[in-house]
Amino acid sequence: MKHFRYSAYRADGKWQTGDIEALSPETAFAALRALGLTPIDLDEGRAAQSGQAETSLRKPFFYDPQLIVRTMRMLAILVSRQVPVPDALALTADAETSRAGRKQLQSMSRKVAEGRSLSAAMSEVYGFASPYILSMVSAGENTATLGTVLERVADQLDKDQELKRKIKGALAYPLILIIASIGMLIFISLYMVPALMPLLEQSRDGVPGVIGFMNDMSTFFGDNSLGVLLGLVGAVAGIVFVYKNPGTRGVLEELWFRLPVIGTMLASSETVRFCSSLGLMLSNHVALVRALDISREVARTSYFRKAIESAAPALKEGQSLNQAFAPYGRFPKTFNALARAGSETRALPAALGQIADVQRAILEKQIETAVKLLPPVLTLLVGGFVGTFVLIIVDTIMSLNDAIY
Repeated sequence: MKHFRYSAYRADGKWQTGDIEALSPETAFAALRALGLTPIDLDEGRAAQSGQAETSLRKPFFYDPQLIVRTMRMLAILVSRQVPVPDALALTADAETSRAGRKQLQSMSRKVAEGRSLSAAMSEVYGFASPYILSMVSAGENTATLGTVLERVADQLDKDQELKRKIKGALAYPLILIIASIGMLIFISLYMVPALMPLLEQSRDGVPGVIGFMNDMSTFFGDNSLGVLLGLVGAVAGIVFVYKNPGTRGVLEELWFRLPVIGTMLASSETVRFCSSLGLMLSNHVALVRALDISREVARTSYFRKAIESAAPALKEGQSLNQAFAPYGRFPKTFNALARAGSETRALPAALGQIADVQRAILEKQIETAVKLLPPVLTLLVGGFVGTFVLIIVDTIMSLNDAIY
């Protein structure tokens, strides 16, 4: 038996701390819930688990996000039918189509057969599972609900992947249009403008400013191709530095948040990720502070990581979830209202699931709106530039023709 120090809410809303003995954090959590308490923090074993979660957060160079989805779904089916976990992993490996995934699953099957738990075997495979998945699997093992937990994780991962596909689909056409526009500008600058320059120089009005600028740029790129190439390499290195450096990345994220449409979509996406993972962990007997630690690791932006990190001390002091996040205004109003209702009714996991569903629906509407607005706007911008360029050329040729005749 292990000794745990806990902090929890009583049924009357008052704060209570105490000690409890149990076999694992999950069984301690379940015992506290049976006593009518809502656990907020359990001290035993958290540091070791956090280290494990941070290690498993790193992703390998060749990362297949669908592999964990397929694995969770297959394992859920087999474990629910009383197939032993090593055999379930071996069968899942046989059904896996990718060679790398098959090797990972076979390795896990051997480790579980040697006596390791499924969560421990997953954590030892580099980049296979995220921290909250490992905690969910561990909770399922300790509460004898592994099949149900795996099914819930698979459903949640499917929803996350579907949302990612919608976001990527929404960005695909605008990205193609931007790349095509840049390619067209390069073609005009490098080939059309130099070919027209001898004719345009004979015009009484001289070479138009825009065409002159494009010709100068074409000449510069042609005479300094090595310098331009090195400059592009430096720009890529600068972008990587900005992305990797926490300080500069925080500034860039702040700019993204301030953009009218993109900022709202980014906040909605982070809220969906946070609430879905946190609600799923709480519903499967992971203590709130531990669940917050894991949710902080899977957040994408420094703003949300800071908000989640600062919430844990506030919860330990007896504040409710909505009170702990009150200073951070980028969480939607839906979050504040439903988190408050969930805290007051002791149904926080269900409330967090509702928040995730509501924000996911809002985000899908935002994506739909962006898909409708972005292509016409970009088309008008590109068409306006091309039309202006053509009018300048035609006007110059016409003035040259008038001068001749």
